[in-house]
Amino acid sequence: MKVTHQLGLNGWIETVRGKGGGMRLAHPPDKINLGAVVRSMESDFQLTECFGTGNQCSLTGSCRLTGVMQEALQGFLKVFDSHTLADIVPPGSGSEAGTLRARPLTRVGKARAA
Repeated sequence: MKVTHQLGLNGWIETVRGKGGGMRLAHPPDKINLGAVVRSMESDFQLTECFGTGNQCSLTGSCRLTGVMQEALQGFLKVFDSHTLADIVPPGSGSEAGTLRARPLTRVGKARAA
């Protein structure tokens, strides 16, 4: 439910409360860039301490791993930037008409121990 709420706050989906409520995409799948969704949903891309503002790592300035990690992060986001939701929606899901069908919201319970 937290993810659904955040997607709604960021304008990616529309939610309707009450009986017959559910969620639907706020934009056609081919207009929803996956990189933009990832960036709007994740506020912290600090992979290690050296990416943060409070960096106190004693290796700062001499460690070359920071550059490699930054390059990897940029590559990761670049792949998402090159795709839209339409690229990953399964065939027959209704995306051909420009929008996915509204789906009822369901609460997912905790897994039971076997």
